[in-house]
Amino acid sequence: MDEPGPTTGVDDTPLACLAGEQCPDVLAVLDDDFTARWVSPSAQQVFGHDPRRLVGTGMADFVHLEDLGPVVNGVAEAARIEGRHASVECRLRSADGRWIPSRVASRTFLHEGGTWWVLSIRPVADDDALLGRRARLQTLAQETALSCSEMRSDERSALVTILENLAAVIGAVGVAVWTCHSEEVQLSTSWSRDRHRSVPRPVAPPETLQAHGYVVHHIEDPTTGRQLVEAVEVALPGSRNEPGALVAELNQQVAQGVWDDFNADVVGVIGGLVHAAALRAESEQELLERAETDQLTGLFNSAAVKERMEQMIEESPWDSVAVVFGDLDGFKALNDRLGHRTGDAVLVAVADGLRTAAGEDAVVGRIGGDEFVAVRSMRGSSAAMNFMTRCRREVREALAPFPGVDISLGVAMSEPGDTPVDVLHRADVDMYTEKRRRYQIVADDGVPGWDLPVRTDFAKPPESGPGTIESIQ
Repeated sequence: MDEPGPTTGVDDTPLACLAGEQCPDVLAVLDDDFTARWVSPSAQQVFGHDPRRLVGTGMADFVHLEDLGPVVNGVAEAARIEGRHASVECRLRSADGRWIPSRVASRTFLHEGGTWWVLSIRPVADDDALLGRRARLQTLAQETALSCSEMRSDERSALVTILENLAAVIGAVGVAVWTCHSEEVQLSTSWSRDRHRSVPRPVAPPETLQAHGYVVHHIEDPTTGRQLVEAVEVALPGSRNEPGALVAELNQQVAQGVWDDFNADVVGVIGGLVHAAALRAESEQELLERAETDQLTGLFNSAAVKERMEQMIEESPWDSVAVVFGDLDGFKALNDRLGHRTGDAVLVAVADGLRTAAGEDAVVGRIGGDEFVAVRSMRGSSAAMNFMTRCRREVREALAPFPGVDISLGVAMSEPGDTPVDVLHRADVDMYTEKRRRYQIVADDGVPGWDLPVRTDFAKPPESGPGTIESIQ
């Protein structure tokens, strides 16, 4: 009894059919009379021929007359040795009558008592374009590695440029890099030719994508019936908990022949570099925000407020920087009576009110226990007073659920030669002038005020109590 032959553990016939359908080259089997016995579906996409109508036709029906002699001689030479490989270049006729320069690789095999051929056919332009795209992608990968290694957390726009350059090579209208968590995906960065177009999202399950390396999605052209590449997903390397995916939406007008599996590895390298750089920038940004943000309210802290005020003073020489300085009244009594949880809710409410009043371009900060500032560039004292009035209205509305708590506000505008501390000091003094008029000063939370030597040209703050300014540096 004959020993069983090797097996793959799966039915090979469906896989062979699938390979023939998906292969971008045109595959053909010729019998010993040079007659086509089988032609792959890609003949429709590459040459426009219905592969079923090609069965039974001969080589001379499609090879240019001037190239037929060398092709026949090459085939005859290959027929002498079983398994012989041969490669020739010739012009093949497309369905619309054009002659397309092509590379034809053949291999002989014995079948039904004769020598048959299996052909792999690819247009020369496609072959050269494939190699050209790989060269451009490899250059882009080198540039990406250098750019990502030098990128700071505030330079993430460089990643968008990289994706735009990648899209230009592979003919994409949108490219997005995603971080794939166990139950959800999170966008890292993206580029789109049309900013109104939705960002391409991954469809394949992360484990499937990681196992296969990439997944290609096809769409049928309703006019020609050709299978076009609609989108491709490429698995990106990452940590065990944060693998990535690059999703490219192909331009269907030029997609055929632009995406090729041959270059999927280089696309994955570029996407992986972008993904890693985006994750690193995100981590660095989080650390930076923690360093300059009040963790309870999300507002800027004292150091961050002064840094941004300095930028505003330098960048707005024709405008003044208006500072509204606020201090809560009745906050310590409420905190002592109802506890810190309620006190924290009060501080968050004040922060929300100031954000609403100040708007997007303002700098809003918590600079002490219950001391807040809102800063904007503007012209004229009347605009500054309106700014303070708006802050008072929004904060009081936010404090409505907390009876007995109010806010005292002061305002100051920068003058030539001022530092941020100078303006903050004057706004602080103005705030305590109001507080003195409206309320009896009570003990503060023990949070020191701005420490600069008291300037005699300002109204003096109270000798004791909240906001005592003994040294503002």
